[in-house]
Amino acid sequence: FVDASLSLYVMPSTSSIQRSLRATLGENIHLIGYDLDRAEVLPGQTLQLTLHWQATAPIAKHYTVFTHLIGAINPATQSPVWAQMDGEPVGGSRPTTLWQIGETIDDRYGLQIPQNIPPGGYALEVGMYDPATLVRLPVFDEKGNRLTDNRVILGTVWVSGQ
Repeated sequence: FVDASLSLYVMPSTSSIQRSLRATLGENIHLIGYDLDRAEVLPGQTLQLTLHWQATAPIAKHYTVFTHLIGAINPATQSPVWAQMDGEPVGGSRPTTLWQIGETIDDRYGLQIPQNIPPGGYALEVGMYDPATLVRLPVFDEKGNRLTDNRVILGTVWVSGQ
């Protein structure tokens, strides 16, 4: 569930961001931080994630954001993905082609934690891809080093037993 009405055209200062970081996706997209509503979840709950983006130049394509909670192989998906939400920024209301240089885009995602998820630590990863080709944008850290798998690992989310 993404409530796009809450984040349209909001341009907060970076001091309101819970966890600051600096990653570059492609050439002109910066992930400057994120917020989580909690660091520990129970099976069946929804983890609320807000990504904070900025553009340093006009963006020519519409990109899709991916958000994944990953761990050991999930028998249901035969992959390490346990929860995911992909979509155009701000529920489709703020495509990357409309971003203004220097504007902060607050982009919310709700990851539904499955009932059958085992307790433990799970990595929260994000990135962007071209929906026409499914090719991920290259990701670079603040020092310009290319990140593995073209994704940003935000940190660990803990799933508690019920």
